Amino acid sequence: MSNLLLDDLNSFKSISDALVVTTQNPLQIVPQAQNQAASIVDKLAKLFTKKHLKGFGAEKFEIMSQSFVNSLSNLLQLTSSIPSLNYLQQDEKIVSQLIKSMENYLIAVQSYKVPGENITVGETKQFDFLLKKDIFIGLNNSFIGSSDGWFSLPDSKELFNESLKNSQISIHNVRMKDVVHTWDTDRSKNIRTETQTLFFSDSNGHPIKVSNSSQPINISIRNKPETMNGENISLSMPNDAYHVSLSIASGCKMLLKFIFKNDENNLTNLIVYIQYGKVATKLDYDIMLNISVKQGVVITKNNHLTDTAILNISKTITKDSNRALQRNQDVLLLADGAIMLWNFDNSTYSLLNKSELHFMFLYSGAMPAKKLVTNTYNFDETEYFGKFDYEMKSFCVECSYWNEDANKWMSDGCQLDVDHTSFLITKCKCNHLTTFGGLFVAPNRLPTLSISKIKKGYVLLITVITVISLWLLGLLITRRLDRQDISKVGVCPLADNRDEDTYLYQIIVNTGSQKNAGTKSNIFFNVAGELNDSGVRHLKDPERECFQRSSCDMFIMATQSTLGDLDFIQLWHDNSGGGWYV
Repeated sequence: MSNLLLDDLNSFKSISDALVVTTQNPLQIVPQAQNQAASIVDKLAKLFTKKHLKGFGAEKFEIMSQSFVNSLSNLLQLTSSIPSLNYLQQDEKIVSQLIKSMENYLIAVQSYKVPGENITVGETKQFDFLLKKDIFIGLNNSFIGSSDGWFSLPDSKELFNESLKNSQISIHNVRMKDVVHTWDTDRSKNIRTETQTLFFSDSNGHPIKVSNSSQPINISIRNKPETMNGENISLSMPNDAYHVSLSIASGCKMLLKFIFKNDENNLTNLIVYIQYGKVATKLDYDIMLNISVKQGVVITKNNHLTDTAILNISKTITKDSNRALQRNQDVLLLADGAIMLWNFDNSTYSLLNKSELHFMFLYSGAMPAKKLVTNTYNFDETEYFGKFDYEMKSFCVECSYWNEDANKWMSDGCQLDVDHTSFLITKCKCNHLTTFGGLFVAPNRLPTLSISKIKKGYVLLITVITVISLWLLGLLITRRLDRQDISKVGVCPLADNRDEDTYLYQIIVNTGSQKNAGTKSNIFFNVAGELNDSGVRHLKDPERECFQRSSCDMFIMATQSTLGDLDFIQLWHDNSGGGWYV
């Protein structure tokens, strides 16, 4: 099919019908076939010109193009469902082709519309679209979209050039159910919403660019909570505290949602203490949440500073600082029970420069129900208390748009509408138009030491302990050997030296390194010179053991008069401690 020559719309429907059948199971399409299918769609979309559409009425065009639109949906669904690092360039090429083909189709549909006519809507598995044609003034403060996502426009003068004042303007709104711009590997994976696209074109199908509007464009985007994994919190008894610490940037706008997972009878209230920059406790916290299924979420802001808190803050406040000693943390309870925290730069402990958000969890209420476990082999039964399980979903939320020039998701020109965002809907205020999505970045949890983690990593723990133990053992052994080496070297005056002896001689004795070369025998010597001899003297060091193997022993001998030039030395031992190799 990829080699077909398409010069007109006569075979358009038959080719589209064949293509939609081929792509109805996207997961069975290999990358090469996907590329070929996208090329066919591109060729078909290029036929949507005034020349080729001449003679086709709106109804006939709708019937003819239905399979084409479904093929577009199938192929876009494939690129969004299995993004692969190995095919990023191919995905970029394919999605760009498909998006361009969609735009050609939407502009072709608009060619059949007149200003003021009812909107045209379409729905597929992957995307929905809404089309409208109006005049310049008709777009003043207009609302475009549906309950699943929309755009609220300011005055037309803020969006368009005065040259378009009397022109017809085509409005194209596309709601993409899954992200298709997946080749921005850093941020695409964190777009956990549908995407909303709005663009305008003139009567000739040429795009009308909207940028740098002085008045914000309000945007509503549907979130996808099923893609947001949370932190599991298990509590086994009332008032049993559980701590979680998250590493976050100070500019984060933190969205929190707490879910009761197994409290079917609404027996518990989950109590959460929250504080930025310092571990939260029952006395030292910024925000306390009391959460129950029946009553929802009750927020309590702590206005009291403990003496310890005042001391900690005072240490970091300089004389020139205008910062007052007071509790502060911006928080908002959203309509669906979610919590929004922001402005961490001005929180109570922000001056400690610790980018950490701390939680302390506990619950009040009944003990968990007892559980009975039966051994299938001996039918023994064991009874134990269960746990109440909760889930905390936490994300730094940001409004993002797809920058076609930079080819990545960016956020400049957009701000999160904190007051109206919820866990199900992201609200943004932007000064330009393109494709928008909500960026939900899960903060990294700071690790805490626990017995369960030690059990999981016991092999690594044992390895580390073994290596450290061997190192310490080797250190002790080498230290002992060093001390032994030091003990083999030293200078000692002979015990039989007399105070009145004024002539000193140094005697150096080297014991051999052969096996059993050392001795414990008593060593004696006599040194003879031209003028005199030393007499029989005893070589002995009272402080250490001498004449060990490979040792070097030095002695100082004192005599009453000079011996003159030395002639010889007599050296012997009494063999009381074995032989000696000197």
